[in-house]
Amino acid sequence: MGSKKHLSTDPRTGITRADITDAVYRRHGGLTKTEAAEVVNKIFDTMKSNLLNGRPVKIQNFGVFEIASRKGRAGVNPVTGEGPLTQGDSTEGNFVFRANRYAPDYPGLAGQDLTPGGAIELAD
Repeated sequence: MGSKKHLSTDPRTGITRADITDAVYRRHGGLTKTEAAEVVNKIFDTMKSNLLNGRPVKIQNFGVFEIASRKGRAGVNPVTGEGPLTQGDSTEGNFVFRANRYAPDYPGLAGQDLTPGGAIELAD
């Protein structure tokens, strides 16, 4: 198979569709890279279709993707000084992701008192 490709650890680059496809390909040895790409594309197409039809996409232990309508507001581009610009008056640019705070089985929370009200300090 050649050398393994590892996901970037640089937080500015994030992961790409190709990274996800490669992970699916490596994890499921019975798939070709083309088949793995088809699986990933189908998942994203299904998510996109549901979002465009007003349905949120909920992924257990991860978070929720949804399109939210927001009240329009005026602003100025801080870099160029152009303005006024309006934000939030269409749903096209209001894609929202709400992450779960922590997965229920997050190892760093094992043995911690999770009673609301106090800060959670994790041991190193």
